[in-house]
Amino acid sequence: MPTPEMVRRGEYATRGDYHRTLDPSWDYYPTYLAKLDAVRRYLFPDRRLIILSRDAESPPEVAQLLTDEGYGDSVITVLGDLDSETESRTAAVARDWIDHHAPALNVICVACVGATGRGASLAPGLPDEAFDHDGQLTKRDLRASALAHLMPRPGELLWDVGAGAASIAIEWLRTDPRCRAIAIERNLERVKRIRGNAEALGVPGLTVLHGAAPGALVSLPRPHAVFIGGDGWQGVVADTAASSGAYVGTSFNSEDPSPEVQRFVRAFRARYDTKPDAFAALAYDATKLVAEALAKKGTSREAVRDYLRSLSATSPFEGVTGPVYFNDAGDPIGMGFHVAQVVSGTLVSGGARVAMTPAPTTETGQP
Repeated sequence: MPTPEMVRRGEYATRGDYHRTLDPSWDYYPTYLAKLDAVRRYLFPDRRLIILSRDAESPPEVAQLLTDEGYGDSVITVLGDLDSETESRTAAVARDWIDHHAPALNVICVACVGATGRGASLAPGLPDEAFDHDGQLTKRDLRASALAHLMPRPGELLWDVGAGAASIAIEWLRTDPRCRAIAIERNLERVKRIRGNAEALGVPGLTVLHGAAPGALVSLPRPHAVFIGGDGWQGVVADTAASSGAYVGTSFNSEDPSPEVQRFVRAFRARYDTKPDAFAALAYDATKLVAEALAKKGTSREAVRDYLRSLSATSPFEGVTGPVYFNDAGDPIGMGFHVAQVVSGTLVSGGARVAMTPAPTTETGQP
């Protein structure tokens, strides 16, 4: 169990810097309680936390959070008024803390006890269901790939432009407590969801800006990395001063060297004297998909539905945006995404297409 003397022996650096281990038999993770929700990021079974408390109300708030998150059996030790005549030590299980009191000046030590598997991984690629969203979400596989390209480093600042659910910004912040991020989102309802997601996933320090790019970017501090998402990224990409070097998740990249894509690009350019963007590619695939359904199954609405239901992971519709099939809810599954970088107003592929996770199959084997 931690004691006042153990904490006094610890040689802590300035806020946000690494610390020295107090006792080799424990892993200590000092946490600063500027915002209570920040504690969530550190909750894992068998982890030991030292929390620099805000005031006398902090211990019961931490105890309640631990209980709510499934860590009610964790042992809380509060060290009060260190190096004074009234120095104290109080220990109790989190779920039973209600009857205990602490002085205003205190340090909270927590030995985390929770079920194995509780707590969200700090590695990029949280499950999509970890985020509250309205469908405007960078999906799990693409998100993990995007973070690998963005390469967050301690202390660096990210702009998440057209943030949606801010999954990129949130996962950027979760990689290291010193990382910083600004989520820019023009939809007010999504702004509210972003704040809730940041709190729920332990990064309440995320800065959320209600506004539209590129105008909202003018007064922001210069970032180390930029990710452009949402449905309005192409206007920002055209403004090379605002977007140069930024990464974009897109279902289509005209620079993709695959023969199918390049045939489409040549035909589109010959007809319209410009390169196709992602919206043009999606429209082309949707039109071709319906035309194929009419040709193969007939002209009735039910015939088109039958064709769409017949598509599967092993027999998809092959479009320029990737293979497409549908789950039981009618959502398109299978399309891959590129992580591309903006270079002089052009998207340059950041690597191979990222295949999305296949949909669960039903008892009939259909997705």
